[in-house]
Amino acid sequence: MQRIGFVVAAMFAITAGSVSAAVIEDFETGGYGAAWTGTAGNASSFSAGAAHDGSFGATGAPAISEWQYRTDAAASIALGSVLSAWVRNDNNGRFYLGFAADSTGANSFVLSANTGQLLFQNNEGYGFNRVASTSFSFITGKWYFATVSFGSSVIGSVYDSDGTTLLGQLTASGLSRGTSGGVAVRSFETSFDTIGIGAVPEPASWAMMIAGFGLVGAAMRRRREIAAA
Repeated sequence: MQRIGFVVAAMFAITAGSVSAAVIEDFETGGYGAAWTGTAGNASSFSAGAAHDGSFGATGAPAISEWQYRTDAAASIALGSVLSAWVRNDNNGRFYLGFAADSTGANSFVLSANTGQLLFQNNEGYGFNRVASTSFSFITGKWYFATVSFGSSVIGSVYDSDGTTLLGQLTASGLSRGTSGGVAVRSFETSFDTIGIGAVPEPASWAMMIAGFGLVGAAMRRRREIAAA
């Protein structure tokens, strides 16, 4: 049983690690860092009241809000990346977690509380064109952990405030800009914090997890056989 417990703990660590990320923006300077570039529109505000962690978080303007994007190496998306952010629904607005971003536009995973949906959009010229959607029920004042993972498919996921309980998921289709490139964000009537980029587990880690499931299953079958004897 000790061995089984070790394997279960290892599997949990691998699974939890799959949504961990290196922070590329935490707003602890009271604004965006120098690497970000803004488009036309109303700017976000920064306050302790918008912070998920640390001293500051960002809140999108209630009217036409700007995009912010960055294309430096620290914010580069590639196959195997996981992009993430903490998002709070303040007043049924929207938050856009963008990727494949540069000065000409982005793609985005959208937490759309105002329509009760999760969306993928093409944002050429930082406009919008919906390409995939699914229903999702948002709670006002609640923090969610949003991720976009880039593997054989591009998958947007929303987790509960514990950061690990999956609440909703959407697979992208029809993305016009691929997946590689920079990061972009946009928000209105929504607060957000701690934007990060991590990596999905290495194949060896997935192999360990799969083997672990097999070990646990075999042990449970063995225990049932002994109990039935």
